[in-house]
Amino acid sequence: MGFFPESEAELARQITHALSDQSFDPLDEVHERAPEDCHYFSDMESRLSEWSFACGIAWALVRMRDPFAPAERVVDSVQRLARDGWRAHAGPQSWTELVREDRDERGQVKRDPQNRLEGFSEGLGKVTVRRSESPEASRP
Repeated sequence: MGFFPESEAELARQITHALSDQSFDPLDEVHERAPEDCHYFSDMESRLSEWSFACGIAWALVRMRDPFAPAERVVDSVQRLARDGWRAHAGPQSWTELVREDRDERGQVKRDPQNRLEGFSEGLGKVTVRRSESPEASRP
């Protein structure tokens, strides 16, 4: 019997256990440094924190299990393990429901102009330029 869990079900249980462990909360550091009037997080923010934490644990477990696995296989395993572990901890509520409740409570999120500018800049980087050949350039 080895130290490291072999089955995916056991790996997902380890993620659920880490999420349920009350000795660590990924938002503790943010909470401690937040302004006095911001010592709370919405349900959506808390769930996103848990999801990110689950993904981090899943990534570490998958990489420990197979350090040289191709990135595509790692991503598939991480998503599956994080989803299973997080759902066992958080319950059956879907992301669609969580986002809808968050928007109902806080209103629509305004798009950050900086993000739109970055998206535009990325799009520019994908532009290709075609030059038409002039009749003079094709002559020997």
